[in-house]
Amino acid sequence: MSLSEQKNEMSHSMIRTKFLSFVLLTLLGTFQLPALAEELEWVSAKGNAIRAEFVSADADTVTIAMRGKTYVLKLADLSPESRALARKLAANAPHSIASGVDHEAMVRGVAKAFAAQDYGAFRKFTCLGMGKDAFKQFMAKNDDRKVVRTWDPALDDFQEELIVGMQKAYAEILQEAREKGFDWSQAKVVECERDDDVKARLRSGKVELYLHLDDCFMTPQGLLSFDAPRAWARELAEPNRPAIGFSVMTLAHPFFGQMVAGMQAEADQRGAELQVEDAQIDVKKQSDQIDAFIAQKVDVIVLAPVDRVRIGPAIKSANSAGIPVFTVDAECTAEGVKITGHVGTDNFQGGQLAGQAMIEALGPKGGKVLVLGFKIANACVQRVEGFREVIDVHNKKGEGGAIEIVAEVDGEADQRPSEQATADALIDHPDLTGIFAINDPSALGAYQAARAAGKEKQLKIIGFDGTKQCRDAIKAGKIYAASIQFPDRMGRRVIKNVFAHLTGREVKQVDLVPTEIYRQEDALAEEGQASVQAPAPISEELLKTLLDRVWKDKNGRLIMATFVSLVGDNLTISMKGKPFEVKLSYLSPESQSLARALALSTSDRKLSAGDAAKLFASEIGTWKINGYQQPEGGEREAIEDVMEIRWKEKGKSFEATFSPLINGKKVPFVGTKEYDAQSGFFVWRSKGEGFPPGISYECYDPVSKTYHGKSSYPDGAMEFGSFSMIDEDRHSGKFQIFVEGELVYTRQMNFLRVSAGQVRKGDKLRLAFVTNGIAGFWNVAKSGCLDAQRDLGVEVVVKMPSQFSVVQQKQMVESLLADGIDGIAISPLDADNQTAWLNGIAAQVPLITHDADAPESKRRVYLGMDNYKAGRMCGELVKKALPNGGGVMLFVGRLEQENAKQRRQGVIDELFGRPVPESRGKIAHDPVAGVLDGGKYKILGTAVDALVLARAKQKADAAIAAYPDMKAMVGLFEYNLPACYQALKQAGKLGKIKLVGFDANDVTLQGIKEGFVTGTIVQNPSQYGYQSIKVLKEIIEGKDNLDGKDYIDIVGRKITKENVDAYWIDLQARVKGEWQSSGPQPEPPAITAQDINTGNFAEVKRKLEQGADANVFVFPKASALHWSCNLGRVNIVRLLLANGANPNALNVRKMTPLDVLFSTDQKGRTSLDRMSAQQQAAISIFLKKAGGKRSLRTAPVPE
Repeated sequence: MSLSEQKNEMSHSMIRTKFLSFVLLTLLGTFQLPALAEELEWVSAKGNAIRAEFVSADADTVTIAMRGKTYVLKLADLSPESRALARKLAANAPHSIASGVDHEAMVRGVAKAFAAQDYGAFRKFTCLGMGKDAFKQFMAKNDDRKVVRTWDPALDDFQEELIVGMQKAYAEILQEAREKGFDWSQAKVVECERDDDVKARLRSGKVELYLHLDDCFMTPQGLLSFDAPRAWARELAEPNRPAIGFSVMTLAHPFFGQMVAGMQAEADQRGAELQVEDAQIDVKKQSDQIDAFIAQKVDVIVLAPVDRVRIGPAIKSANSAGIPVFTVDAECTAEGVKITGHVGTDNFQGGQLAGQAMIEALGPKGGKVLVLGFKIANACVQRVEGFREVIDVHNKKGEGGAIEIVAEVDGEADQRPSEQATADALIDHPDLTGIFAINDPSALGAYQAARAAGKEKQLKIIGFDGTKQCRDAIKAGKIYAASIQFPDRMGRRVIKNVFAHLTGREVKQVDLVPTEIYRQEDALAEEGQASVQAPAPISEELLKTLLDRVWKDKNGRLIMATFVSLVGDNLTISMKGKPFEVKLSYLSPESQSLARALALSTSDRKLSAGDAAKLFASEIGTWKINGYQQPEGGEREAIEDVMEIRWKEKGKSFEATFSPLINGKKVPFVGTKEYDAQSGFFVWRSKGEGFPPGISYECYDPVSKTYHGKSSYPDGAMEFGSFSMIDEDRHSGKFQIFVEGELVYTRQMNFLRVSAGQVRKGDKLRLAFVTNGIAGFWNVAKSGCLDAQRDLGVEVVVKMPSQFSVVQQKQMVESLLADGIDGIAISPLDADNQTAWLNGIAAQVPLITHDADAPESKRRVYLGMDNYKAGRMCGELVKKALPNGGGVMLFVGRLEQENAKQRRQGVIDELFGRPVPESRGKIAHDPVAGVLDGGKYKILGTAVDALVLARAKQKADAAIAAYPDMKAMVGLFEYNLPACYQALKQAGKLGKIKLVGFDANDVTLQGIKEGFVTGTIVQNPSQYGYQSIKVLKEIIEGKDNLDGKDYIDIVGRKITKENVDAYWIDLQARVKGEWQSSGPQPEPPAITAQDINTGNFAEVKRKLEQGADANVFVFPKASALHWSCNLGRVNIVRLLLANGANPNALNVRKMTPLDVLFSTDQKGRTSLDRMSAQQQAAISIFLKKAGGKRSLRTAPVPE
């Protein structure tokens, strides 16, 4: 129901009540008012009278209150006396920031705050503007859940999530308006309503914005919002141009990005306006987007539902408003909703294609097949049904080898569960020959399990979807085939169906898009066709627009004008059709160069193809980028990146890869550059992951060796850039964005040529050793790095994430790359999900892994202990402890980890006297369940504790009770043996049952000294460090002897009573950092308070690179991180966190950095007095991503 319909309905109902016959506008929401003025008599123009309290008045209306309810009346409908009374009371009324309960006045006030970009003014329309005491008084009288939930009684303050959420929402609304061209200063309120929330439609020119102020309550300070606001803006559709709103499940997945591209192409072709909103897998956000579409009165709503049931109420609202709803990809299954049409994938037909591919793959022999299903999703069930139908028909015909589906197991449609399910199935069915997986992650998980079991060649795997990762696996021969979906076709199809409905034609209720099978030959053919076609010539019409430029005089003043000609020193430009002649010497050097470049490109003396080829050649190489970007009037943000430029077609074009930081995330970009000889312009095209393509046209000035580029954006913004080649190794670029002739954004970048893998002009190689956390183990590894630094004449940078954080590890590595590091050795935190990122690193510098491997990545080699071999060494210790044999119990944290499986099997094979397999891929794993009898030795069982220390002790206690004849307990993880030790000690059996383990726990080493532990197998972390640096150096210098080898064994050591003392002394020194490599060890520089006070990002960065402690206290009472948070130094906070600063460190007042960020200092300044709301929100996000939390109390920050 529209706002006007709601008002008419309410007016009709009120006419039936005599004394309210003059009320013309909507009855607003019910709430309790604070004590107001006495009841007064109000008389309508028709003479009807009532008694009510005065609330507020403006030029056209008066708001009154009766019996706790409020009414808005037009002054024109009152008697002259009542109009005069209203104006008199309004003139004498105390000022209220929200004009009493006038919700439209509230909206106008919020709009003014946004127009002024004044967060403080906006805050006054929220509960945060009340102040603590006033809020607590209000909360004592109003215990509504929406009021109480905003307060944190432990902190005696507003909830931190509310504070940050309000700031974030404010910034997002500003950004939304900016991107859609909505001018707050020109905003007019078109419609406004209030129930529990205030919802308004505002218009500025051709742009409309829907503003939603959540959870509004009447307070003594006026009408205030108690939750973060939301807003959506859109350009108003042209007359007779259909407006289609599309709420997509998520734009983070390429599948939906392709769907949107198909929809946009079809909508453009048909002259429709397509408004796309990203629901970000949040059903509430999707519901809000549907509400916004309804308020904007779009013609059709299309959904890719986040939740097929819970989205029902929002769809019903659209049904009530008379707006047709289409779904795409997933159907809505909510009761009582009306869906005009659905477009999806034909999953049953895709399953049939997968069945045919399986028959083809297994050939005349047939075989046993596993199905990795997911019965929760109807689409997945249909895929399996189609697959089974084809296999059943094949078997009944008897024309080929029979195919037996031995099991259908739940792979949860995810890679890791599917890997585990496959591994289990291979134990039960070791002769499996095929696997059908209902999606690509399941197929990739199946391959990982097959590879771990050495059966990747035995198994034919069929997937479903056709993601890039799966296509790459098909191309590599890891997966046989997949039924692929076509999201772009689905997008086009749903727009076609929308237009069929709008023009009165019949639409299929369910319209399914067929899949196609994708094999290795398709992947190879696709690769051969992947070369980009030559760009179309620049048209004369486009060429004219390229002459419109920004010119700067010697005093820095800017004008927009069109280049006409350059003759000698006389430049002719045109403004609004009128020509002007300007002396070239009157302009800035940059504009003089621009004039020469445009003159050359528009003359008959354009650059030749040979000239362009030489310019391209000068840019080939790797470039380190640093600089800054800054919105006009905003905070400057540092830029750090690496760009690699290589030939695309030698002499004719090049390709560049780079990864700028956008919204806190590194986004991979690819750019290409060609020369259009006919126009005399270079064409630079770029495309970022998840971003639309961009194109810039550049002319070149040979005098200053500078390119001058111009590009445009869909919203009308223009970007002008200059790119100067200072010398062969240094380039400089400056880029400015203008909106309606006003400068809004500047980006300045410096490019320094580096040559990854080559020593530059006598400098030492700089090599990085990156760990997966901070631990004594890694301190020992660091000592090995320093040994290598001394022995090999290189510079080593050791980086240790302060927490088990993939984000922090990525930040560290990307910072190293930006600084021109020559090689990286890394222990990846999440290899399966970091493969693509690691490949990006390997494309820039030599990359190796240590301790933890990423076998699917393009790393050069992995350095680590051979866990199978270490298991056999452990078995040798058991044989030494039990020369006469006996029962042995194994203890481990989890068996999903490769190192655990290899250690366990090594122990078993050694005890059972089995030969060593030819390779790691040929290791056969014994079953976990039951007793394994090897004759002299028996494995009584393998106790798994799921990495829970308390459970490890319980497992040990249970084994002692269950196996009275047990002779030895073997701990495969570092904590297992100490747990067994404590259990034996409590049972009074120390020394009676032998103990053997892994790693160098203090309890283990002390037990060896006491004689209760036979020995332990330890890794050699110092060699991890030393050998990693040595191998990197050899790779860079071309002296490595890898010969295709992808694994280097860092041999473990047996620690027994004979060598435990010497080993323990050395270990303790290295763990504590007391060990020193021989040779000079300069003291690293310290970060100072002055560095932070002045915001000297470059100096802090330099010191951290030279080994400065990121956790240093710059005052006796505050660390560098605390002080940076206090002053709002966003970039320094991010830099400190990336270099291991502890986000939960406490200062002397027991405050974390988050506490400091939101506190009042000793001078009485609030956090927003010391920094902007945007700075505070950004720092809060960085701290929380790093695991930062608030303590239980707050206090002023230290001076």
